[in-house]
Amino acid sequence: MSAPDASAPRLPKEPVKTVQLEGQVLLKIIQHCNEALPQLVTGQLLGLDVGQQLEVTDCFAFPVRRGCDLCRHLRAVQGGNAASSRSMRTHMMDRAET
Repeated sequence: MSAPDASAPRLPKEPVKTVQLEGQVLLKIIQHCNEALPQLVTGQLLGLDVGQQLEVTDCFAFPVRRGCDLCRHLRAVQGGNAASSRSMRTHMMDRAET
C-alpha cells in the first residue's frame, strides 16, 4: 500500500459558512483603503478554517502604486501629452471626492 501523495491538493471537508474577522484585521483593512484612496487596494488575509468557520486573524497590505506614477508612465508612453495627464488626474480626483 502506498502513502498518499503529499503534493495532491486537499479538498475541504466542509464548506465555509461563516467568516470571523478579528477587530484588528478590520481596522487594518480600513486604514489601507483610506491611505490609498482613490486607488483600489489588495492584500493578504491570514487565518484558519475551523470546521465551517473561517477565522481571519491578521492581514497584510500589498504596496499601492500612486496616481503620479501612473501619470509619469502615461507621459513616457504618449510622448509628454499633458492633456491626457491632466484629464487622468482630474478623473482620479473626482473619484476620490465621491
